[in-house]
Amino acid sequence: MLQNMPLDSQTPPVWNTLIMECMKAKRYKLACRLFTDMKRRGLKPTVRTYDTLLYGLSQIKDWENHMKLLENAHSLYGYLIKHYELVKKLDSKSSELDVNPLASYINILADTKEYTKIFDVYYALDKDGPLVPNNLIYTAILRALATRKAAPDQSAESVAAQNASEARLLWTQMMARPGAASDFPADSHTVAAALRCLAYGRLADHRLGMDIAQNVLGLSKPEGTPLKPKVPLHPQSLDAILALCNNMGVYRTCIHFARQVMDKPRKFHQKSFVDRGHINHVLKAYASLAVSGDTTVSPAAFETLQWMLDEDIKSGDEKTSKIRPNIRTFHLVLTACQHCKDWLRATRVFEIMTGYHAEDFLKSSKSPRRDRRSPGHSHFPDATTMASMARTALATGDTANIRQCLRIVDHLQFSRILASDGLRGPEDPSNTSMALLQKHAVHGTELVTAVLDMLQVTTKADDGMPEAAGSQRWRHLGSEARELLQSPVATRLRSTY
Repeated sequence: MLQNMPLDSQTPPVWNTLIMECMKAKRYKLACRLFTDMKRRGLKPTVRTYDTLLYGLSQIKDWENHMKLLENAHSLYGYLIKHYELVKKLDSKSSELDVNPLASYINILADTKEYTKIFDVYYALDKDGPLVPNNLIYTAILRALATRKAAPDQSAESVAAQNASEARLLWTQMMARPGAASDFPADSHTVAAALRCLAYGRLADHRLGMDIAQNVLGLSKPEGTPLKPKVPLHPQSLDAILALCNNMGVYRTCIHFARQVMDKPRKFHQKSFVDRGHINHVLKAYASLAVSGDTTVSPAAFETLQWMLDEDIKSGDEKTSKIRPNIRTFHLVLTACQHCKDWLRATRVFEIMTGYHAEDFLKSSKSPRRDRRSPGHSHFPDATTMASMARTALATGDTANIRQCLRIVDHLQFSRILASDGLRGPEDPSNTSMALLQKHAVHGTELVTAVLDMLQVTTKADDGMPEAAGSQRWRHLGSEARELLQSPVATRLRSTY
């Protein structure tokens, strides 16, 4: 088609359009050939040409299968820098001096883990003029840092600290760039990426993160006065802030920040952008407070779970609800209940999670009921859930609670609990392999020891109950527990929060 076109109609915009259509169709090699052919015909690529090519190539994710295209990307960067130099000599204020294509190149370098080159690109930019780093450049670099993982010869902690330190430096430089005082230089994407890095850094990084939360996003600490936000608060930013608070150990601030968003007035039928991930951060804060000795937080943790359920109903989104509790949600609430010795709310959490009626386990003769629910609204208990339940019952010292918990374990059965991951039921075919059963048995050691402890308590409390220690039912449960405890795969349950 190009060969038959009149020469005067073969202009850079025409070629740019062809290249763009090739990129949309993922014809990356053809797009690069068009670029080469364009230059052979004596046409000079524009900044739009480079922007189209680099953005198109940045959509590639499996770079190990496109190494030649990666070489092309590096070559395009070199050509683009030469283009900038030539244009600057002719017109230092030309619209061709646009740094946006470099953001796409930085994304390519991030995907290919060439982090040193990212900073080479950054520091090669001008200190003033049209070729200074802009918001897109800073966002691309901060996102690259936020997703950088440790190499096999590195520790995750050292890489996280490095990412946070470099993010803090970038933020400082961004705030000092020309015009930053009058026109805030970051948007919600930049802020979220920076906070994701700072949340996992050291004290200086944490302090900057808290400063951003208050002075940029307008969140106030307890008893503080909220400021007018410079950047709107988005879900990604809130998630990073809540993680930051928990990492700093300022759990009440985490809860306070979240409540400011949860309690914000909304229009009728307006949905909150608070999702399951945000609430799990809040519940982690409550659980951490309980572990550290605050025995009053379980009611608030349970109320937060109830808030999620109410919001799930309001959302009307049966299949893809982002606020519906998951297995981690229940684990965290139960952890708070365990350390607050709150058996009443622990049983309520069990009911919400499973659909069983906990009161039916108060007597041995009653057949337990289980409500029928839509898929995704019930979770069969896993070992972590039942271990928390058992430790909560033990913490109360009430034999009625302990027997109720034993009846729950007996009804659910060790084998089914250990075969459940809290996501699929124990009858799911993917949960029946011996390797998976052994994996869950490893994580069930704490449950097994807790059951033995509960049986020991009931032995000492001989109150004439049908399930006295010598009964066949409890002997079988104790025998099964001891057998699991002596298995070669047994080990202590790992913390899940």
